[in-house]
Amino acid sequence: MADFYTEQVFAAPLTTVAERLLVKKLDFCARGYSARWREGLVDRERQRMVCRFEADDLRAARAAALCSGLDPDATWLSPVHRAAATASGNSEAAVGLVDVIAECRQDVPVDAASLMAEQHACVWCLETFRVHPGPLVMSADGRRVLALFRAPDAEAVRMAYRHASLAFDRVVALRRIEHPAPGSGGP
Repeated sequence: MADFYTEQVFAAPLTTVAERLLVKKLDFCARGYSARWREGLVDRERQRMVCRFEADDLRAARAAALCSGLDPDATWLSPVHRAAATASGNSEAAVGLVDVIAECRQDVPVDAASLMAEQHACVWCLETFRVHPGPLVMSADGRRVLALFRAPDAEAVRMAYRHASLAFDRVVALRRIEHPAPGSGGP
């Protein structure tokens, strides 16, 4: 199975009740389309969510997302690379880290190989600021990239990449949405 990412922007902030209902729907619908809803990340304002689905193909992941009520016009992003663990990638070093997303938009398509090399350009910087690179995902046209990290905060990612040639337009900390408890049923 492959990973597929979708990004949903909400007109109004998600309430706690609406978030719980959406999580249950995502999990329930994914199972109905032979996919798996793996995780969701929500920004502090609760108006933007990035979801990761695992499925045999994009069609199954998209059907599961639509079934759960996500916008048909949600942005779909394809995985480029899942970063290898850095030298500081042990469980003790991961204590106190949060999910961080960094976004960049380009006028011309970004080369995936260059992007992967840039993500690990300064191992010393990553280790110093306790930044653990995760997957890179990009839009189909290659002009928009989201880089996922685990780090102490968004500022640590900014500091680790301050001299990178691929500058991030936006770096924000996210909150991970937990899976519903087993046996919690459908929506």
